[in-house]
Amino acid sequence: MEEKNEQTCCHACTYLGLHEWYKSAIEKLGWMVIKKNDGCEGIEHKLSNYICKLVCLYNALQCKIDCIKCPEKKCDLEIMKRRVDIILTHAQTDLGVAIPVGLKKLQPGDCGGKKQSGGSRKKQITRPRSRSRSRKSGSRK
Repeated sequence: MEEKNEQTCCHACTYLGLHEWYKSAIEKLGWMVIKKNDGCEGIEHKLSNYICKLVCLYNALQCKIDCIKCPEKKCDLEIMKRRVDIILTHAQTDLGVAIPVGLKKLQPGDCGGKKQSGGSRKKQITRPRSRSRSRKSGSRK
């Protein structure tokens, strides 16, 4: 059976969208720790689902790093990716949850560095200049 990784750049994520997703994942870690310590029913399924979402976030960050050109944003994304990796390691060791079989973290270059489809424009759309600027020096009668 051919192994297929669906976490490549099939869904365009914006920089701000990734940042919000990252903040939400960190907040959710706190809730997962509390629920695990409380002994909530069905927590194993929730923890497994959380790990899957972290791997998807990690892969989306890697894809964006491969495609983005702005060095400042790329650096910010690298920091977020490293922190997500720390959270994944913590969740696996301290919460006792493994990454599900068949789900893998992408390595740099796995996305191919291609632009994400649907999110880019070929040419910049500009608004037409207002004619009122050229008439300022002239007087109206």
